Parts: sequence; C-alpha cells; structure tokens
Amino acid sequence: MSRGPLLVVLALASLVASCAEQTTASRGAKGGDGTLRLSLLGEPHTLNPNLGPGELSFVAGQNIFNRLVSLAPDGSILPELAHSWEMSDDGLRYSFHLRDDVTWHDGRRFTATDVRATLERVVLESSNRDLARHIAGVDIKGPHTVEVSLSEPWAAFLTSFAWYGTSILPAHIYGNSPWADHPANLRPIGTGPFKLMSWEPGRRIVIEKNDSYFGPGPYVDRVEYLLVKTSNEAIDLLLQGRADLLIGRPPAERLAELRKASHLTVTTSPADGRLYLGFNLTRTPFGDLRIRRAVNMALDRRALVENGLGGLGAPAMGFYTPSVRWAYNDAARVPDFDPAAARRAFSALLPSNYSAALVSADVGSGRSMAAELARQLEDAGLRVRIELMPPEAFLKRVMGEKDFDLALLSGAQGPDPDQLAVRFASNGTYQVMGYVNPEVDRALARGARSSDMAVRAAAYRRVQEILAADLPIAPLIESVRVKVFRKGLRGVPHEDARGLVPEFTYNLIRMPQR
Repeated sequence: MSRGPLLVVLALASLVASCAEQTTASRGAKGGDGTLRLSLLGEPHTLNPNLGPGELSFVAGQNIFNRLVSLAPDGSILPELAHSWEMSDDGLRYSFHLRDDVTWHDGRRFTATDVRATLERVVLESSNRDLARHIAGVDIKGPHTVEVSLSEPWAAFLTSFAWYGTSILPAHIYGNSPWADHPANLRPIGTGPFKLMSWEPGRRIVIEKNDSYFGPGPYVDRVEYLLVKTSNEAIDLLLQGRADLLIGRPPAERLAELRKASHLTVTTSPADGRLYLGFNLTRTPFGDLRIRRAVNMALDRRALVENGLGGLGAPAMGFYTPSVRWAYNDAARVPDFDPAAARRAFSALLPSNYSAALVSADVGSGRSMAAELARQLEDAGLRVRIELMPPEAFLKRVMGEKDFDLALLSGAQGPDPDQLAVRFASNGTYQVMGYVNPEVDRALARGARSSDMAVRAAAYRRVQEILAADLPIAPLIESVRVKVFRKGLRGVPHEDARGLVPEFTYNLIRMPQR
C-alpha cells in the first residue's frame, strides 16, 4: 500500500515537466492560463459533495474539497489530504497520516479534528451508504494521524473510501450540525485547488484558483460551469467555441458532427461502465421471472449498440463488467436472443391493453437508447411509454420514489467487484429493483470479508450465476468512454492526466497556447 503514493508522485512529476514547455512558471505557481469553461447539465442543489442523491454536487464540489485519498480513473488510490496510510493485520483498522501543510480557504489550518468530525457525520448523512455501514469508529492517534475502525474486514474499503461521499469538511464551519440544509453548502469553504467565486442560479457557477493549494496547480485562473438544460445545448456550446470540455458522454447522433469540428478532439477508451435495464420487481408484471426473461430474449444488444450509442460500445452478455477479468463469470449469460419466444410469453402473460413505463435520464444518449429499447420491445409485443427527465429528477424518481416499471441505468462497476453489492445486495445503495435473494447477500458478504483473491473470485462468480437465473436486470451494453475537448487542452482526466487526478478534477489543466 505504501508504494501507491510514490508511483503517483513520479507520474505527476512527468506530467508537470511536460507542461513546463508551455510556461516558465515553477511547479508551485498558481493560475495564469485563463478560464476553463465547462457545460454542466442541470444545477446542483448543494456544493457539499457528500450529499446525494445525484452527481452534480459531486462534480461541482470535486475541485473545492479534498478527500484523504481519492480514486483515479484507472482504479489506483491517490494521496490527497493523507500522504500515506496502512491497514492493520486483522483488516479492521486503517491509519491515515495527514499532511501538515494544508489550510482551508479561509486561512484556518486543516487538522485531524476536521477529519474525525467529517467521518463521524459520514456515518449519518453521506450518500455513500455502503461505506457508512462499515465504519465503526474514528479516533485521533496524534496531531497528524487518524484511525478509522471497521465493523468487520472489508476488502473494498479503501476503494469505496476514495470514491465519493468522504470529502473532508471544515469542523470550524459545520461543528456538530447536520449537513443537510446547512448554509455552508451554498458558500463552501474547502481545501481544494479552487474556491467558490460566484454562483448565478440558472446561469453559471464560477470557481477561482486557490493560491494556497498544497498540490500542483491549479494552472487555470478560473473554472466556469455553464448551466445547461439539455445535452444538445452542451454540444452547441462546444461547437461554437464557448466551452472547452464536455462533462459526460455526447449524444450518439451528434458524434459525427463533433468529430468533424476542426477545433475539437474526440477520444474513446475502454471503461468499466455498463448500461442495463432495471426491472421494478415490486410491480406487476415484472415480479414474474417469465416476463423478465421475455424482455431479455426480446433485446438485440448489437442493434442497441449501433442504434442507441452510435456503435461505441459492446453488447453486455453477462452480469458484471468483463474489464475486471478475475471476478467476471463469462458462463453466467443473458438468455439467447429470441424475439419469437418473447412475443409468445408477452401474449400469454400480459393483458392486451398493458404498457410499461420506461424511465430514462435525458442526458447523453439516454433519448436514443430509450427509443431503441422501446422499438425492440414493441416489436416483440410489449408496449412501452418512454418518460424522459433531467438527471436530478430521474434520480429522485428512480432511487427515491422507486416509481418506474423499467429504468435505464448506468454507471462504473469497477475497479472492485464489491460494486455488485452496491447494485444487487438487498440493502445496496443503487439497488432500486426491490430485489432480495439471501444467497446473493451471503455470497457478497463472503467476497467482501476475505482478502484471498480466490475466495473473492468464487463468491462474485456465484453471485453472477444467481443473477443470470433471477434476472433482476437486463444487461445491455459495456460502455466505451468518450471525451470531447478543445484541441490543445492538456491535463485532462482520463487523457494525459489519467492516473494522476480523479475524474472532474481540473488542477492540472493547461489551456492551449494563444
């Protein structure tokens, strides 16, 4: 575990050295490269990145706050407020050794008290509920050391801890008060590379460089989040030269247009994300396994890739991402494509006037994917009503209210197969289907508790076997990551800054020379 920070430092030094070609500024210099402009689909209700549901607060707050450690897009663990860490032999305690050169945006010193106060509140309010359930205690072991105790060994602890819902908040601002509705959520004080400059509701959020930031950069003076209502509006800003980087994936139908733009770069790379169709098992008729099997048989997944994602993806034939090969069970597969058998099942089991509500976020290729799903299902005899909505409304509808028949879902499922628990355990954070199988819960627990890779692999492969039998979802597509940004932009997460910063973090961004 101690080698991780060293590798990150070496890689980071390489990138910083390459950036020096564009400027004579020293490694510690802040700002000077102007403004980075991004389009943000929707508007966050808070800039506290630990609160949910929804990703907008995380995206916007990522550059304002730090975690003790963070998760790079390649799955490696990056040091942030902690410069090193270690695990006890029994797997129940993690000690984090804190930097002593960090200040809050208001000038106060960052201390171990801030960490303890935050993590004690994480247990009560964090959007990362799976992590919160495992934390048994937080103790200060010295002026720069904090120990986190777990209720039981959990192999995925560090990955989950570094992912989301654990940004450290200032104890001198929040005290012991609940996070929800705290005024500091709208006027955040963090330790990150940028601090809030202004928030114009419905128009834009602007963050500016933190001259006291402890890490490299930021090299841009400001980051401007332009608040848009549709994915097409975000694409138009890029094409018009009014935005420099796209957050998220572009709609499939506009990829060709983006690729032709001489001032833009479009890249693709492998990803551990998946698209899948979630069934509401608490509703008729999707509590019936025969109907869920018929839906799976009705889907031509290759056509979904071509017509829904413009060919950028691969058919999902299993129940976990194949990018994590050691845990993937390629024998646990979806039913064979057989629309005729699906039609017979729908005809025999459904009332003639039945139609299902297919709920999707109207972002990226959500619209085209929902349309292709509806077309295929209707061809097989299941009528579908498409209901598109903004991402925040979608999350409230699906995760909060569980008000759907079919839901088009997606998300990263690596780098650890404990992500299966997030989506399929009876108490998983993103388990919206109403799916309960005690054997799945037991197998997931075995995989989480063990540090033996063979034991973990057997547990997660068994989970996939059960999912292939129960079909609480219809796997659709293995994602390909698509990035669109202005030509000459450097330090982009997932690109030349891959493995150096988490997604949505922009302290290494260098603007093109003018």
